[in-house]
Amino acid sequence: FDSIGTGNSGNGTITESLSISLSVAARRRNVRFGSVRLCQFIFGKFVSFHNRMCMVRKPFFRKIIASASADKKVKVWDVATGQCKLTLEHHTEVVQAVEWNQYAPQVLLSGSYDCTVVLKDGRDPSHSGLKWSTNAKVESLAWDPHSEHFFVGFDIRASDLSPSFTIHAHDKEVSSISYNTNAPNLLATGSWDKSVKLWDLSNNQPSWVATHKPNAGRVFSVSFSADCPFLLAIGAKKGKLLVWDTLSDTAVSRRYGSNRP
Repeated sequence: FDSIGTGNSGNGTITESLSISLSVAARRRNVRFGSVRLCQFIFGKFVSFHNRMCMVRKPFFRKIIASASADKKVKVWDVATGQCKLTLEHHTEVVQAVEWNQYAPQVLLSGSYDCTVVLKDGRDPSHSGLKWSTNAKVESLAWDPHSEHFFVGFDIRASDLSPSFTIHAHDKEVSSISYNTNAPNLLATGSWDKSVKLWDLSNNQPSWVATHKPNAGRVFSVSFSADCPFLLAIGAKKGKLLVWDTLSDTAVSRRYGSNRP
């Protein structure tokens, strides 16, 4: 899941702190999932009924996309036909983030400004699913790519639905998070405090690894590259797309250099 909050992996409660569980942070849309202009290109007239959209492609099914929107809905689309195949209305405020589980492609996670994260199974959309409450509006979510059961800060198997941990990561809202696909437990966070930080989440005891200040204003989006996993893309207020080679940081190289592909 893409989240910041508390837990083994995922986003957590974050207002002006980074709760490694459920990324509840800035009210800015997460750039990483696309823009309304892109959606208009793909879906044409359908977008006019589903504004301010964020999107994520379904693992292993390239023609299926999930979208979330200010209309409080989560939709699943067939890109080939441009048709909406499923509409979910389990949130009461803007839905800011959606993430498919890469181990169970039918499982979808969504985060909303109603301060909840909901897990739904597409095979039984009428089921209420699982719901986690957070202390702030959810801006970003992320599944742990190394485990099917964790999203930042939460273990979906836990009976009490409580976070595994919480950390104060930033001085202002956390807007985006991203897991490293090569180095287990390595998480990047971006914030309105104009900084990007790296965290080691090992053993549910998160520790700070490095801080990067790109001089780009408020950070709205961070994403590790799938092909070059230690390159981190950064989108921020000043309008430039920046790329940080995280291994150029001595602390990162010392700790994770052996994970270089």
